[in-house]
Amino acid sequence: MKRFLNRLFCVLAVAGMGMFAAGCSVEDGDKEQEEEVTAAGLVGTWKWDVWGLEGLTDAYGKSYFQFRADGQMAIVSIDNESGEVEKGICLWELSGEEIVLRESEAEGAATQILGPITELTEDNMTIVIEGFPMTWRRVADSEIEEYLR
Repeated sequence: MKRFLNRLFCVLAVAGMGMFAAGCSVEDGDKEQEEEVTAAGLVGTWKWDVWGLEGLTDAYGKSYFQFRADGQMAIVSIDNESGEVEKGICLWELSGEEIVLRESEAEGAATQILGPITELTEDNMTIVIEGFPMTWRRVADSEIEEYLR
């Protein structure tokens, strides 16, 4: 699981650097009302928005987070070139505006920090990962569940 979490964050960080180097920007436009960051507000399935540019999904693949009310989190990453699906389950909790991921309840278990969360609305969430703001869009649970079977 630790290898999976590290690989996921590396993939997301590399994708972020590529977009940053390309000089793409996202217009602020009309933002929805932001919510207070709470664990209840995170529960559900989120899909990486690839900076709002649908065409980039083909280049970077798909990534999903599913925060569950029982403290478990499913993570799925699909590589579009190979079709390889990586998936894992870890534990999560909210600490301020950061998400703490743990491999297990065992003392000394691998831990990763996601955050801070800089935006949370009913439909969108922005998390700073490896220094890059990454927007996630809330989707139906069925989108990730097809990969978790």
